[in-house]
Amino acid sequence: MKLLYTCNLFLIPLLSLLYCFTPSTKNTPRSTHETNDISKIEVSDLVILKKSKIPGAGIGVYAAKDIAKDSIVGEYKGKFLSDEEYKKLVDADEWHYVMGLNECSYKYTNGIRFIDGRNGNFTTRMNYAPTEFQNVKFQKVCEKPFVVVVALRNIKKDEEIYIDYGPDYIYDFMEFPDVKNHFEAERKKLKK
Repeated sequence: MKLLYTCNLFLIPLLSLLYCFTPSTKNTPRSTHETNDISKIEVSDLVILKKSKIPGAGIGVYAAKDIAKDSIVGEYKGKFLSDEEYKKLVDADEWHYVMGLNECSYKYTNGIRFIDGRNGNFTTRMNYAPTEFQNVKFQKVCEKPFVVVVALRNIKKDEEIYIDYGPDYIYDFMEFPDVKNHFEAERKKLKK
């Protein structure tokens, strides 16, 4: 796959931890995120799904085999949304898995600017972790698949895959005592 254009990440706040730690006051639509039935979630041969090491995070994504730095781990998949559909999700407080696309991709999407990952694949199950633990990133490209997940470094088999959700995401769950203690313990392991 040729990556024609990349840019800094612009995420509309997304992904699973918000649902795990900050329940919405509104009803959420049926999606793969309402269940922990991992058999319903599409995965690649590079990853497996199982309980996250992060307390309270639910399902995590793990390397099924060693993954080399700069490898494409997967594609962010979901339903393409019009501006109107996206606005309805925002108004209903159901936007947590929506990814904004690069402007350069609009000519291939007929102007569609968003992907709703609620019924997407494993990439919406990757958990956030502080910068020093992140081993993948979202990379937006101009042509299909529009958003890929790329390894930032070599990832060992059975290592949990962590990502950054972007600057607009609410990270208050990082102050939960169990989560804070988990990452403090992990930092100590890194220093050894």
